[in-house]
Amino acid sequence: MTISFTIPVMVFMVNLITITYVFAQNWKGPVNRAYIYFLLSANVWVALDMIEFVNFPGNAPSWFDKLTSVSWIPIGFLFLNFIYHWLQKEKDLIYRIFFSSAIVSILISLGSQMIINYGVLYVPTSMLVIILPFIYGAVLLFQDFKRSQKDSLLRRQLSLMVLGVVISLGLGLIIGISLPVVFKVQEWYFLTSSLTGLQALFVLPALVKFNFLATPIQEVTGELFEHSPQAVLIISPSENVIHTNNSAVDLFGIDKKTILGMDTSELFLDYDSNKNYKNFETQTKGGEKKIVSISNTVIRQGGLFLGKMIIIDDISERKKSEEKLNYSRMQLRRLTKYLQNIQEEERAFISREIHDVLGQELTSMKLDLSWLGKTLTNNNPDVGNQIDSLKEQIDKTIQSVREISSKLHPAILEDLGLRAAVEWQVKEFEERSKINCKLHIPNETLELNKEDTRSIFRIIQESLTNIMRHAAAKEVEISIIKTPENIQMTISDDGKGFSQDKNKGGHSFGLLGMQERAYSMDATIDITSKKKAGTTIHLKIPRKAEVI
Repeated sequence: MTISFTIPVMVFMVNLITITYVFAQNWKGPVNRAYIYFLLSANVWVALDMIEFVNFPGNAPSWFDKLTSVSWIPIGFLFLNFIYHWLQKEKDLIYRIFFSSAIVSILISLGSQMIINYGVLYVPTSMLVIILPFIYGAVLLFQDFKRSQKDSLLRRQLSLMVLGVVISLGLGLIIGISLPVVFKVQEWYFLTSSLTGLQALFVLPALVKFNFLATPIQEVTGELFEHSPQAVLIISPSENVIHTNNSAVDLFGIDKKTILGMDTSELFLDYDSNKNYKNFETQTKGGEKKIVSISNTVIRQGGLFLGKMIIIDDISERKKSEEKLNYSRMQLRRLTKYLQNIQEEERAFISREIHDVLGQELTSMKLDLSWLGKTLTNNNPDVGNQIDSLKEQIDKTIQSVREISSKLHPAILEDLGLRAAVEWQVKEFEERSKINCKLHIPNETLELNKEDTRSIFRIIQESLTNIMRHAAAKEVEISIIKTPENIQMTISDDGKGFSQDKNKGGHSFGLLGMQERAYSMDATIDITSKKKAGTTIHLKIPRKAEVI
């Protein structure tokens, strides 16, 4: 067996092994099928050249040359078809031109002698249906090579493919056109088909080392995310969409075929595929405004970059619901503030009525009793004693009226201000609870309006009531600090504290009332407590213009 015959035999075996390997990996994949079609056509060409070398060493019959032309004419288009599938490129006008050229050339070859046996159309046909498709395929490969990341698996695969195409083209021009047509050296012509083996030789390392044409990542992940409620995009290293699910179709409002092959930057406005987004308000390709959360996950294998998975959660409806809920909460807090103000006004009114009306009536009754006592005492001593007893009862009632009036609404709060009212409340607390209370409050005027002053006083009042009832504390400290930005109040005790675990009973209505009063002032309140470590209430109120 001569070296001339050994080369096509070896090429035939290499192509056959490659076909078998690709078929075994994933013959259903569109990219794999396209590559198998290319290699099958190449191997038929190599086989026919071997048959010609053995059976027609001098000059093959016309029918055999026509049969051979059917195998080599579509080689360029089949290779370009594989490149289009591999790069996820949409079939365009150039693709269709090369396809049409291959079909027309096959028909001319079968119906005439203008292409076979170095006919007049042999060189133009070879350039059009083989050289140009291979060159264009190499250009597409090189463009993707430049776009791909330096450490990506795709970049390494592309470098092998580009190198294989360039070497095949160079040798093909020499053996298939230059030698037989220009220099009339035709004995090497039958080795032209063997050049297809070069491409397989470059693909084999990519198959074994770089996982070339393995089961595509989109097919592996496709079933996993197909029915996910979240939109999922599988992105190639060149930032093109290679797989998506039905939720993404619904999100973008465009069909799946349109999404595939698109660049991720085309799907959203102002989107950077290298960033994660939370509550990202954007406009999708379909034209709708959406609020989405986007997370990117890099997919690697063996340290090589395979692509990315982008998960998009459409939270537009959730945000609308949140906005409605927040609006409802705002309305409820406005209502709460309104009711608190109404309640304070009613308390003030009732307090004044009790203090003024009942106080006056009781004082009048006491004066009348005094008159009766002076009038009747000399005639009946027992009557005098009874009158004195009634006067004592009236004094106690007057004192109770004053206490009830003060609890409802201490007049001192509006007459003398917050400092005097708090000092009075602390004194009352110490007398009733026997708990020492330290008070730190500035002498300067606090910039608080009437409603905020009432709210702060009620928070202090509620805090002291809770401490007296539940804390078993020995000491309480209240401090109010005025800063340029806000007014800060802290109430702390050394009592037994309580658990803040919301699953164990939650907060009392007193604490909830404090929180609502804080919200009504646009203030922040922080209540911290630990068992056997006391409780601290910290209130921060923004400064306002109105001064009382």
